[in-house]
Amino acid sequence: MTDTVSLLPDDVDGLIGREIHRASGEVFKKEFQRWAVAVGDLDPLYFDEAFAHELGHPDVVMPQMFISNVLNGVEQLDTLRPDGARNGKGLEQVTLRTTQQMAGGEETDFHLPAYPGDVLEAVFVLESMRQREGRSGPFVLTTRSVTYTNQSGRTVARTLTTIISR
Repeated sequence: MTDTVSLLPDDVDGLIGREIHRASGEVFKKEFQRWAVAVGDLDPLYFDEAFAHELGHPDVVMPQMFISNVLNGVEQLDTLRPDGARNGKGLEQVTLRTTQQMAGGEETDFHLPAYPGDVLEAVFVLESMRQREGRSGPFVLTTRSVTYTNQSGRTVARTLTTIISR
């Protein structure tokens, strides 16, 4: 990047490693069961209490990939981005000199199951922001972590998400 204008915020170094958002939500059985049916995942672990008990669980288990939905409330259409996606939690306070965003990847490590009635807290941390040069010009790779803990303070999952902005 020799003559390229920076797309990064001026205070980028002060943002890295900081908590940028915190949210919590309760795990509701009917919500995750509807989601599981909608995505075609009919694992009896999500629906059959007796089956879950046989496997040592106190109740049916929330599908792991439902975890981020525990935090989602109802959103008005005018609060969504032009592409219909939700804004990245916490990233609204990070001002980039870009106009477009797209998903760049996501990795989640699951540590513990979540059950109906659990209250999950999510802490969002800005891990990195790097400007790169691509074939069509400069872009920014933003990596954000989310650590989900249950009401006992135990880590349920940790997600690393990369967002590409240009």
